[in-house]
Amino acid sequence: ALLSGTVTEGPSLYFMGLLAACGLLAAHAVSSRKYFYMVYAVLYGYVGVSSIFLRAISGEGPVLLYFMLSSLGVGVGLFVLAGRFKENHENL
Repeated sequence: ALLSGTVTEGPSLYFMGLLAACGLLAAHAVSSRKYFYMVYAVLYGYVGVSSIFLRAISGEGPVLLYFMLSSLGVGVGLFVLAGRFKENHENL
C-alpha cells in the first residue's frame, strides 16, 4: 500500500512510510537472519526511490543510465549481502 501511494502520488508521507517500513524490515531481516526479508526491503525501497527519482529526470539517456547503474548497484549489493547472511548462518 505504501509503495502504491508512493508511485501514484509522488513524494509524500507514503514515501516516508515506505522508507521507514523498509528500514524496519531490513533490521528484522538482520536480527532474524532471513535473507529474503532483506531482498523484499531492498527491492521495495528501490522501486519507491526509483519512482521518485524518475519524476525528477527527463530524457531517455539519463533514465537509461539511471536504470543501468542503479540496478547493477542493487544486484551487486544483494549478492554481497547474500554472502554475509550465509557467513553468519554458518557461524551459528
